[in-house]
Amino acid sequence: MSKGAKFALNTALCLIFLSIIVWNANLTIDFSKGLDKSSDANPLIRIGYYLYHNGTYSQTVTDSDSPKPHAYREPAYSTYLAAVIGLNDSLKRLDIKTLGSDLQSLRTLRKSQIPLLLLTAFMAMYLVTSMTGRIGYGYIALLLTGFSYTLLTSIISMKIENFSALWVMTVALSFYKVVQTKNFKYFVLLGISLGILVLTKAMFMYFYIIVIGFLFWLFKTGHFDKQKFIRGTLLFFGVYSIVVGSWLIRNYVHFKSIYITARSGAVMAVRTKYNTMNKDEYFGSFLHWTPDSYAKMKLAKKYGNNAFQPGGTLANLSRSNPNGYYRAGRAVRDDINKAHGGESPKTDKMVRRIAMKEILSHPFSHLLVTIPMAWRGIFIERAIMTTVPFRVNISGQVAINLVYFISLFASLYISIRKKKWELLAVVLPAIYLYGMNSFFTHSLQRYNEPLVPVLVCLFVVLVCAFVNRPAKKQA
Repeated sequence: MSKGAKFALNTALCLIFLSIIVWNANLTIDFSKGLDKSSDANPLIRIGYYLYHNGTYSQTVTDSDSPKPHAYREPAYSTYLAAVIGLNDSLKRLDIKTLGSDLQSLRTLRKSQIPLLLLTAFMAMYLVTSMTGRIGYGYIALLLTGFSYTLLTSIISMKIENFSALWVMTVALSFYKVVQTKNFKYFVLLGISLGILVLTKAMFMYFYIIVIGFLFWLFKTGHFDKQKFIRGTLLFFGVYSIVVGSWLIRNYVHFKSIYITARSGAVMAVRTKYNTMNKDEYFGSFLHWTPDSYAKMKLAKKYGNNAFQPGGTLANLSRSNPNGYYRAGRAVRDDINKAHGGESPKTDKMVRRIAMKEILSHPFSHLLVTIPMAWRGIFIERAIMTTVPFRVNISGQVAINLVYFISLFASLYISIRKKKWELLAVVLPAIYLYGMNSFFTHSLQRYNEPLVPVLVCLFVVLVCAFVNRPAKKQA
């Protein structure tokens, strides 16, 4: 078959598979489902509304034409929502109190999430094809990403996970191409994509250090010559600084403080409360955070059916318990905000300082609790599901995620042992986010959900390597 015919065939297959993903999403998702009033999606939608109508980043509900500027959440996802609002006449006409509660507007906003899923799936296909040289495995990655029940349900929730997954995938792909090709355009793409990712998930704000450190290591080991290392690193960091710096300057102008969000202190305060778990809570947390019926049965047998009720053995692990670890951590933030006139960068720094003091005062406890937090954070893929062209439902949340995370750590080991630096470039963003969430947060599964597409890619690449391994020579 000629190159032109192969290209036409693969283009047609790719379009067919992407169409099936759209078809499956439309059959699987309830686009008109209402949002919970406490959902994080509500302030994100409000920010998008104000960005479009007032040019102001704010999540306050007000009829004023000049809403109060805010910087509690990262701006990138809400900027995307603002663009969606600007492109849809029906969304433009809604007021701030209606947008997000009107079911038709929710349907439209959710539909705008599908292109994000398609782009992510396409990039997964492209990355795997580049890594394996076999487009068939690329199609497998495309379908596993497009049929991810986690990514499909994030369309319903309207939170940042789908948008984050796109940019984690873009960073992994551009980082891979930087190491593989050393082409300056990929240094620029890496700077842009990492900048947007930081403005989507501020947890990545230190990843640029990992990037520069890795590039320096490649230079010292002869993978990059001096000119390409210096020019490429300057290009990457210059573009990255422009993207992130614009937001930092905006916050300094409004609040006289250089920061991305005012939420890190609250997250760390919650984590420090979990560091005080007793023996029963520590070992019980493994069973509690394992999404498996057998684990739940063992939990009830060991700790009783009322373990999470007030006064129960594991009551402190319940997020709804007003005296539990989650609420106690939030209370630290709330008390400081109340004592200092409300939420601000200053109060966030105060909460963060208290949390860091607790961590440094009990470092062993913090490290010990990182283990169950890491366990909690791996169960991110709920299922692989499609209803078209026929119904397939691969459930078994524990098994799927163990396979994915074994693939992650196997890829880390192989990349270092065999000096496969292109593979390590794909692994690093996933290891970074997983590690940061395990160490500094209470590691809700959704914090790591943006890693699903990268984990899919690593799994498929390992399967390809195993299937196509060289046959052993007969003696």
